[in-house]
Amino acid sequence: MKITPVIKEKNKFWIKVVILLFPLIIYSNTLRHDYALDDAMVITHNQYTLKGFSGLKDIFTKDSFAGFYLEKKVHLPGGRYRPLSIATYAIEYAFFGLNPHISHLVNILLYAFTGLSLYYMLLLFFGNKDGTTALISVPTMATLIFMAHPIHTEVVANIKGRDEILSLLFALIALISVILYIDKKRFYWLIIGFVSFFLALLSKENAITFVLIIPLSIWFFREVPFRRQIAAFFPVLSAAVVFLLIRNSITGGFQVSAAGELMNNPFLYATVNQKYPTILLTLGLYLKLLFWPHPLTFDYYPYHIELTDWSNKWVIIILILYIFMFLYAIIKLSRRNPAVYSILFFIISVIPVSNLLINMGTFMNERFVYQASVAFATGIAWIIFKLFDWPGIQRIISGQSIKIAFFAAVILALSIRTFARNYAWKNDYTLFLTDVKTSANSAKSNCAAGGILLDRALACTDVQKKKEDLIRAVQYLTRATVIDPTYSDVWRKLGTAQYELTHDVPEAFWYYCSAIRNNPGDETSYNNIHFILLKYNNKEHKIELYKELLKINPKRPDINTKLGVLYGKEKKDYSLSIAYFKEAVRLEPTYKQAYKGLGVAYQMTGDYKQSMYWLEYALKLDTLDASIYQLMGKTALQMGDKEKASFLFIKADQLKSKITPAK
Repeated sequence: MKITPVIKEKNKFWIKVVILLFPLIIYSNTLRHDYALDDAMVITHNQYTLKGFSGLKDIFTKDSFAGFYLEKKVHLPGGRYRPLSIATYAIEYAFFGLNPHISHLVNILLYAFTGLSLYYMLLLFFGNKDGTTALISVPTMATLIFMAHPIHTEVVANIKGRDEILSLLFALIALISVILYIDKKRFYWLIIGFVSFFLALLSKENAITFVLIIPLSIWFFREVPFRRQIAAFFPVLSAAVVFLLIRNSITGGFQVSAAGELMNNPFLYATVNQKYPTILLTLGLYLKLLFWPHPLTFDYYPYHIELTDWSNKWVIIILILYIFMFLYAIIKLSRRNPAVYSILFFIISVIPVSNLLINMGTFMNERFVYQASVAFATGIAWIIFKLFDWPGIQRIISGQSIKIAFFAAVILALSIRTFARNYAWKNDYTLFLTDVKTSANSAKSNCAAGGILLDRALACTDVQKKKEDLIRAVQYLTRATVIDPTYSDVWRKLGTAQYELTHDVPEAFWYYCSAIRNNPGDETSYNNIHFILLKYNNKEHKIELYKELLKINPKRPDINTKLGVLYGKEKKDYSLSIAYFKEAVRLEPTYKQAYKGLGVAYQMTGDYKQSMYWLEYALKLDTLDASIYQLMGKTALQMGDKEKASFLFIKADQLKSKITPAK
């Protein structure tokens, strides 16, 4: 079927006004929302964003999460280069500071312009040649279905979702520019197409799928010579090449190795016979959520979706469904049927985020299907439109008012669901405690719910409320450890929650050790252990606990130093104390505390020469540490050098008084 290009637009101006105002209505309840979920990574805890305009250079020249991790190392496999959305956050911060209400408004406005762009694109594709009213034309129906769909709440209601909005917005503008170049033969449309597609890629890499979608659209909706198709498509391809070269120079390319932890690799413990059936199941769930968007959740991590295998009948049904869709599209391709176009658009958009080609780090996410939902809305609108033309349907629905009422009911139902779902995105507390009910079998949701309750408990001054939150936190966190025993963040939070609830040091210590066993580099857990053991009165047991910790990671200079202090101070075993301090120095030659410990230990044994030797090493590492001068003064005094001792004591006093000491 060939669709005639739009020659004359019959739609009234108010339809465009409705499209622009519609998102302001259904997302109006997000305007008072706070930051939530991943907003910390790109806004509130991103040091480049918080520099405002001065951070733009770093935003465009470094990995997108470098401002959060504050290291050159790229923490996510393959890297991320999505500077445009983060740049908008930095500009907002320069003008308004940390103001989530402004950011939510910007998201809604960008979403509205996306809807308007989609409407205009569909006008170019479908037009109104059949003479139907504008309200029930394919462009209007598809656009309003797209904009009202609840599956988009994660993208619009979560500020971080702006990368998805900008990516699709500019990709649609690029597609429109290519079609207008073909229709009007104006060179400037090619320039607009190049710039728009480049901006789409700078927003998020998945816009790269439009390298296939744009020529597909040209073929379906315009009959032009192949040479002209190439000319129209060349700027888009050029923009993709330029982007990939820039991205490669910054992130090092797309080399993606699967992560070694379950929360970033959902198939870590899956067999081949589990991986691909589970991926097929998620592809079916995407279709299910598009047709019936309930329940929704931010969390599709292990094991909200359980691993399955080929014995699952739904996997086979979904496989047959996708094979049928693909074969139907191939067979009907020559007819250029809009349903075929929608199927191919959908498959091209959803396959890259399905885990078939690249490990996405989670089974699925609602935002992953944002682009593919354009195809869904277009296909559904076209099918409904064609159903209205069937003789049997026309006998039942003969008047335009009935058709309008049917369509209005669909949009109203979607809008109500969207408006209701928005409330979950109010802040982290609301989101986590809402979605953990849906994703009860997810380690991530249980960890998030337990963590947010723990944070509230730590800030609470009401003893009873604090206890209630801690009890609930322990329940969620314990559930998370059952789901994923290797989840180090959960064990660390559980240790803190249990300590705050019972002040049981050995129990909290065990939880922290579990976190360290799963993540030897978990510095927070080491610090928490030092904190809870600081005032632990059972000195003998404290030594045993530190020795147990040393077995887990014998290469820690801080643990060796703690044992050196305990053996010297509590047991007066200076030979063993010195041995631990020397091991700490061997492990970390710049560990000042170990040198100080050696100075004290040798001082206690009466070997003042060795004491001074090690303290001088400590001084080289930190010339502004008053305690080192104090210890050296005591050693000098024991050596009978009163003049030197007096000089060292004076320098110690000067440093304590924040007076610059004389050389």
